[in-house]
Amino acid sequence: MQPENCADGHDTLIDNDRAYGRDAFIYDSNHRDTLLGGLWIGEGTTNANLYDMVEIICVFTDTFDLRDNNEQLVKRDKQPLQPGNYFIVSNGRSLLRFLHWLLKSMIRQCCRQDNVASLANQAY
Repeated sequence: MQPENCADGHDTLIDNDRAYGRDAFIYDSNHRDTLLGGLWIGEGTTNANLYDMVEIICVFTDTFDLRDNNEQLVKRDKQPLQPGNYFIVSNGRSLLRFLHWLLKSMIRQCCRQDNVASLANQAY
């Protein structure tokens, strides 16, 4: 999914406006239509840097790999990161999806109570 297609009904975990202008996109391989995040590839950004970034937004119960659109393994090395889509593959579970569900549940609960301030209290 490229930035201009983010508003096509696919589920995204990041704001569509924030995805615009980025040239590398991260997806869960089990949910290939759900954009987890993206980045603009700056000079010197490597494949290893992308692995490090994924470890910031996801907590895994097992090891993980990244694959490109062609299902090819992206090695954790110092090769320059190429623009495109990257898919997280893991035998374990990622807490990102659980945290996303938890946050959505908290927002729904606060909206039902018509008390947005309670969301801030629950977050801390």
